Amino acid sequence: MENKLNSINSDFSIQTFKGGFDENFSYIITCLRTGHEIIIDAAIEQNKLQPFLKSIPSALFITHTHHDHIKYIDSYIENFPDIKIVGNPKSKNNFGLGRFVPMNDNMTIKIGDLKILSIHTPGHYFDSICYLVENV
Repeated sequence: MENKLNSINSDFSIQTFKGGFDENFSYIITCLRTGHEIIIDAAIEQNKLQPFLKSIPSALFITHTHHDHIKYIDSYIENFPDIKIVGNPKSKNNFGLGRFVPMNDNMTIKIGDLKILSIHTPGHYFDSICYLVENV
């Protein structure tokens, strides 16, 4: 039997980090064409992700607003004052005016050369949302 390695063609990378309050995950997604980076969830202390960032992140995407997923959001805002917070429109009052970008269901946003589609997934929490990242 011959072993073959499969490769995935994509123009982005995903780094996964586990820790923080309640051992949850945060992610750094990097557009390999433009260098734009985003963070998914503020579950890990900002200073622990900092060494893995290659640029100032464009946005912080929130999957839902349970405390363990947004625990360190103030630190990200303090260290990246221009960062946009992206999430379910029902969450907007949690992050301040002018910074929050509401993602309605089936809405697309472009970061670098990446297209990110929102998929509302209520059930776990009222404002749960998933993101599908695709190349443009």
